Amino acid sequence: MKRIVFFGDSIMFGQRVSVCDIFVVELAKSLPNAIVTNLSTCGDTTRMALNRMSFDIQPQAFDIMVLQFGYNDSNYWITDNRLPRISKDSFRANLNEIIDRAYSRDISKIFMCTNHPTTRTDNFPNLPISLHESNKQYNTIIREVSQDRDIFLFDMEKCFNKLDLSKVLLPDGTHLSILGHAIYFSEMYPILKNETDDSDN
Repeated sequence: MKRIVFFGDSIMFGQRVSVCDIFVVELAKSLPNAIVTNLSTCGDTTRMALNRMSFDIQPQAFDIMVLQFGYNDSNYWITDNRLPRISKDSFRANLNEIIDRAYSRDISKIFMCTNHPTTRTDNFPNLPISLHESNKQYNTIIREVSQDRDIFLFDMEKCFNKLDLSKVLLPDGTHLSILGHAIYFSEMYPILKNETDDSDN
């Protein structure tokens, strides 16, 4: 029986939809050879995730981690004086440290995800960049880290670029609708099923 942990932010937590519609919950119900735990927290950046790894991840035993951060890292707050919440260099370093800490705890397989696009294309106040464009830049870093570390990537940005975002996202332009959760499920299920079916039960 494989033990899978989903480690991310509000996208994996499933903010603003019913629990029964969250893709992580659907995966938990559909993977008979897996014990699925969701340790995602709304609003988390990679820095915040690192701070809670020693409490949430490292004391426990998991075989597989599915990792998704970036939306909050790439956001800009007025109080941060024109700087992203987490710089690109720090984001890259944080991802690598999360991976290092996961492997040190004997997690044998890690999957990473880019973040789907957002409809929030208006520039931040007094900045020449939008959340949509900033998210794209941080997705590039995710792809580079996954390639450098030889980690399988669920490229959700590429997948959602083919879709009508008004149907797969909630009106806030960021969080997944029920259909959006179904798309995540359909992308992840075959890969995770194959991974867990290979286990010694």
